[in-house]
Amino acid sequence: MSGGRYLVRVLLIAAALGLCVGGPGPARAGGTPIGFVSLPARGTLAVIALPNGGILAHIKVTGKPAAVAASMNGRRVLVASPAAGAVTEIDGIHHRMLRIFRGIGRPVDVAFDYEPPVGIVTPRYAFMLEQARGTLAVLDLAHGRIASRIAVGVHPKQIAVDGSTLWIAHAESGLLTRVDVAPPTKPRLLAGVDSGGKLAALVADPELQSVFVAFRHSGVVARYVDGGARAKAAYRTTIARAPLAGLAVALPQFLIAADRHGVLHLMREQNGRRVSKLRGPLGIRSLGVYGGWLVAILPRTLRLLGVPDGAMRSSVSLGSRLGGFAWAVL
Repeated sequence: MSGGRYLVRVLLIAAALGLCVGGPGPARAGGTPIGFVSLPARGTLAVIALPNGGILAHIKVTGKPAAVAASMNGRRVLVASPAAGAVTEIDGIHHRMLRIFRGIGRPVDVAFDYEPPVGIVTPRYAFMLEQARGTLAVLDLAHGRIASRIAVGVHPKQIAVDGSTLWIAHAESGLLTRVDVAPPTKPRLLAGVDSGGKLAALVADPELQSVFVAFRHSGVVARYVDGGARAKAAYRTTIARAPLAGLAVALPQFLIAADRHGVLHLMREQNGRRVSKLRGPLGIRSLGVYGGWLVAILPRTLRLLGVPDGAMRSSVSLGSRLGGFAWAVL
């Protein structure tokens, strides 16, 4: 396990334990968790306290924002605005815009480079998908420039960071494109994977060197293991009768799949075996996890459920349609 992954796991375990015993999880984890939610209709990024959802700030961004990514320490937040062809970089601690990357070919997803630090650091590099160009662009945030680009195929739509390997899902095919980003400035294509069906969700767990996918209009989940030059399929299993809407990785090595009927299926990452079900909200569009909480992103609301039993719940309404979600610990 890399040092960075180990540190993140420790922080999340500490937060989860704090929540489970009724104590202040964020304080025990050594920081205060905050969320970043893009609001397309308002053209803003909302900064909220977690888990209660108190508004800390609204930050104006270019165009109608969608995907959001945040560094673990919150110092760098990226917000993609596809129609405007722009990515806005924000200081999540001081709630101010740092710069705007313009002339981007419809950016549909953003992610930060995974670095194995001794402590939580501010990542220098980030990645964005340019759907209009079929490219992956590497952002050098220290110098405010695009460091490199590489063609990844038509209609890329989502990135999952698995250590030094990026997995990219495409909108109109079952192709999983793999890119070696060690170092980030010299991305290199690896052998891709044909999943056999159009994808609804993609999530990675670098600790297991794996990605998990949900298939469109289906209750099927599959795991692929990164083998370096080539990847291999580990399992494919039907977990739900209803189509799946989102996937998330949670402690301890749970995979959570949300179906469109509001059922949350908890599975073991290693073998795909379902261990329990929770009743969640209807209308889930995607999932996220922070500390001991599962975050269900609905069209206008965030619903938070304590993992793994769902006993603790919270709801955050922002009064507008939601775009992307990310979180950090300050």
